[in-house]
Amino acid sequence: MVRDVAVVRDVEGGRVVTYALRVTNTSTNPATGVRPEDDLSDVVDNATYNNDAQASTGGMSYEAPEIV
Repeated sequence: MVRDVAVVRDVEGGRVVTYALRVTNTSTNPATGVRPEDDLSDVVDNATYNNDAQASTGGMSYEAPEIV
């Protein structure tokens, strides 16, 4: 299950928006070869990415306009 969460809906210019992408394995089997993606093209066209993404497990990167 993939769920994305934005902490705020409207933001003034210059403010930082925190964004989370949560991925949960709801199966009893291990998930291998999974590569979650979230297209941010509707967001980053009005914003600047701060190159500060973090993953609690595994790794991640930003390949405009997607977090992978």
